[in-house]
Amino acid sequence: MLKAFGWRYWVSLIFGFATFTAQASIYPYKVSDGQIVYQRYANKPKLAVKGATLQDFKVVFKNNFMAIATSQGHFYCNDRALDEHFSPSTARILDGFLLTNVGAFASCQPTVAIDHETFSKLNFPFYKNANQILLSSGKVLAGADANSFHSARSQGYDAHHYFFVAGNKPLIVNYQQSVHLYNKCLGWAKVDSQLYFKGHAQSSVDASSFKCLSRYVVADKDHLIIDGAAKLTFKVQLDTNTLHVLKGNFISDGKTAWFASVAPFEFKGLDVSQAKVNGMTISDGKQSWKCQNFQQNDQPMCEKVKL
Repeated sequence: MLKAFGWRYWVSLIFGFATFTAQASIYPYKVSDGQIVYQRYANKPKLAVKGATLQDFKVVFKNNFMAIATSQGHFYCNDRALDEHFSPSTARILDGFLLTNVGAFASCQPTVAIDHETFSKLNFPFYKNANQILLSSGKVLAGADANSFHSARSQGYDAHHYFFVAGNKPLIVNYQQSVHLYNKCLGWAKVDSQLYFKGHAQSSVDASSFKCLSRYVVADKDHLIIDGAAKLTFKVQLDTNTLHVLKGNFISDGKTAWFASVAPFEFKGLDVSQAKVNGMTISDGKQSWKCQNFQQNDQPMCEKVKL
């Protein structure tokens, strides 16, 4: 459900009338050269909050997507001045969407008319709005049928199309029979009998033996694949049904164990039947290896340590 925040609730929830002084700032607002500016990220430009004054500027609501402020009898969404007829007591907020009596906004930019009764959050970046699917940007996902739409993070499908959304241009694939979204593995889907990663067909990955292991790690009978790239070729073809996650990035097929990260590492001689993982260390009681999730100067991801 959308949250309704009246004026008094906004104020008490966040700052209790948090007001600027010449020396203070209230993120994501600050004072620059005597003027109030909006700047959520340091690498983004400072945007002037036109018409706002230090004497009475107040932040009345903020979340990870937007901030609502008031000054001189006007309301602002981030740096945007809202229409003078804006009524805070009737506004609704869901993530980066602000629904008001003077229009709807996504991250404070005007978006399409939104049905307050049906508007709901799906998996990021999808939202349902009556018979439309909206993206977090506020744009309509063209061609998507809201009544048959299913989603996972960044991808979804309806009765006829598979969608992958990253950046400003969604990728769309028509399908005939079925779509399977691998919720645990970011970006992977099977469209009919073809595997896709981030909207692109992966003809080199064997769909019949494909297995999703973790957020970034998948495998087929021949390869260990990390973030869409084959990082290790198995010495012999594997029955991927035997592959499982021991803990974190440590995986095994019951005979061999690997550390599946930037550059996969095989633990030679490790007795997998006795192996235990503690944090970033794996040990079978006779040998122990400590690993790290980053690589420096092409050094191995894991090194042997004394017991």
